[in-house]
Order: sequence, then C-alpha cells, then structure tokens
Amino acid sequence: MESKAIEVVLFADCLEGTEKHYGVLFENGFILCFCCGGYIEPEDYVIIENCGWNNIDETLLKNH
Repeated sequence: MESKAIEVVLFADCLEGTEKHYGVLFENGFILCFCCGGYIEPEDYVIIENCGWNNIDETLLKNH
C-alpha cells in the first residue's frame, strides 16, 4: 500500500544521538531522510519542527 507524503520536517535521529536532519514525513509515520536517503522508523526520531511545503522547491533550486 502506498503512503502519501505529508510535509517536510526537521527531526532528531534517536539512533544517531540527537543529530538533526530534514526529511519528508509520510502518512505511515516513516521519514525519508534528506541526509542519507533512508527511511527512519517512527520510534527512531523526534520531530523538532514541522516545515510544511513552503518554499522547499525554491530553496533546493537555489542550493543546487
């Protein structure tokens, strides 16, 4: 079953101490990490900030 992307989030990876990363949160609770491209399971992170989708495309294009 497919899970829809909800929003971009800043999260702390509990498996890597308190290292912060950005990623995409999905309906199933998994996060696609922008740092490693892996899926982080719901019990392995804490969301610090919900970023929505505001300016994500423009920000990535500027930094490409």
